[in-house]
Amino acid sequence: MRSALVRIALGLMLSLALTAQVQAQATKSTTTTTTTKKAAAKVDLNTATVSELEELPGIGPARAAEIVKARPFKTVNELKALKGISAATYAELAPHVTVGETITKTTTTKEAMPKTATKTATKKAAAAEAAHEEDPQHLTKKKDALAAGRKININTATAEELQELPGIGPVRSAAIIKERPFESVEDIMKVEGIKQGIFGHIKDHISVAK
Repeated sequence: MRSALVRIALGLMLSLALTAQVQAQATKSTTTTTTTKKAAAKVDLNTATVSELEELPGIGPARAAEIVKARPFKTVNELKALKGISAATYAELAPHVTVGETITKTTTTKEAMPKTATKTATKKAAAAEAAHEEDPQHLTKKKDALAAGRKININTATAEELQELPGIGPVRSAAIIKERPFESVEDIMKVEGIKQGIFGHIKDHISVAK
């Protein structure tokens, strides 16, 4: 009876040992597969998150922050110029990273858009102001509002004071201030949007007194 119990116990122990060995091999296989996948997929330096960068060999929080700060990269080789990336670190890191060419082009396009939009908006504002300020009725109204004999110093006047002049609105007053100082009242015609017609309306109301 005791001998039978011993055999049963030994059988159970052997069975448990074999099960544990199979599970260990399965876990090892899964880990190896995951590691292989990570090694195979290269990380894009221009789009990776900080967490993704920190998973790279030799990259911690500080170096990941340096990489993000230095974007966009044109080549992987540019990593060598970063603080904390030694030759040894670069050699270990280079096989695991890449640079997406489209990122640089997209960023450049996005950066250029606000400048183009600003220029367009400025031209529209200038055109709208010209149509309003050069309306005959509006010109007459502004002339009548100016005190007799009053002259505005175009070298020292505020934007609000300049806008009291016939034909001068916010856009043109800003352009006048940008072009200062003027040597003569005629120099105001060098300002964009102010030509002979507008000058004829304001010449008797402006000065360049110092």
